[in-house]
Amino acid sequence: MDTDQVLSAAEQALARGDVDAGEREITAAWPDISAAPAEARHILGAIRGVQGKLAEGEQLIRSAIADEPQSLRHRIALGHLYAGGDAHGPAAEAYAEALRIDPAWAGLRLSYAIALYKAGRHAEAETAARQAAQEAPSGEAWDTLSCALRAQGKHADALKAAEAALALRPELM
Repeated sequence: MDTDQVLSAAEQALARGDVDAGEREITAAWPDISAAPAEARHILGAIRGVQGKLAEGEQLIRSAIADEPQSLRHRIALGHLYAGGDAHGPAAEAYAEALRIDPAWAGLRLSYAIALYKAGRHAEAETAARQAAQEAPSGEAWDTLSCALRAQGKHADALKAAEAALALRPELM
């Protein structure tokens, strides 16, 4: 298999939840992971995150970022790794770095807002969720805004945001 085939097979395995198969694909092709391309380290880092090996996953994804500092994908993966490990402050920082590369990436601002909220940075979460709701109105964006507002004691505004969320996603009721 060539590099693209290995990476594709590993990514497909990860997507279907078969982390062992994904790991086998990567480690068979690159027994010395430090010699692997950034994308392989990225995928193995994501696998390590799913396995609960956050420190190793972080190290792998950060090495991919070091090789490709303008890669939006690697920074988002780092944010997801942190968020999956309940490290929401670092997740917010990783998403913020990704937003500096591409502020228009679909769904990124919402991930940032959620991480900020979960990190207890409610005023910043309000700002990010407001932007997310304006850029791509969704029940989740409005709900995140509502939560951030409620956490700050802005109950009337939180209620309005919750109503906007329900208008888009009545099943939230």
